[in-house]
Amino acid sequence: MGREVTTTNQHLHDASNALFATVADRIGAVAAAGAIASPFWLTRLQGVSEVAAILAPILGVVWLLVQIITKVIDGWRSARK
Repeated sequence: MGREVTTTNQHLHDASNALFATVADRIGAVAAAGAIASPFWLTRLQGVSEVAAILAPILGVVWLLVQIITKVIDGWRSARK
């Protein structure tokens, strides 16, 4: 029984390698599958994009403030020494 499973798996592996012989073939297959499936996930992707468009500028300002405060504190500490 174990040998039959191994043989079947080997045949599937060989068929997969024959179908997608190169990296370009694999990338093309993934791109085609994504294009076929896009109507199903497009609405979710649009929602995520809208949230990211709102949050990215806010997070950018917060990160800039963190960097400015850190530099000011580091400068203040080095001036005290």
